[in-house]
Amino acid sequence: MESDKLIYEDFNDDQKMAIKELNDVIFSKNIDINNIVNYVVLLMKIADTYKDISNIEKKHVVLFVIHKYIQTKEVDNVEILKSFIDNILPNVIDTLILVDNKEIVIKTDNYKKSLCSKIKDKLCCLTE
Repeated sequence: MESDKLIYEDFNDDQKMAIKELNDVIFSKNIDINNIVNYVVLLMKIADTYKDISNIEKKHVVLFVIHKYIQTKEVDNVEILKSFIDNILPNVIDTLILVDNKEIVIKTDNYKKSLCSKIKDKLCCLTE
């Protein structure tokens, strides 16, 4: 499902509520190629509060809102921004979700300590 091809009617009521809230947050901002990822993180945080919407649906909602933003606002370098949104941003969102779910670990020192602690806890349970 490509978010630039979606129309508002394609979304269910929960998704429409999220779209409305995200629109209210984003439409007063000046988004450009330099700050779009920061705004996507903000939108993903807000979308994450909607527990009845799956992660993939949250991603589609965020991308839909971003597409609508660039369709209705005057933005610099619109073609570059569209290309970024269509080709790179979906993967950025997927990566942010993986990091948030700790499926990708950035700070490996903390991860090693955490992993060792988890293993130690499991071994302690086995020896009791």
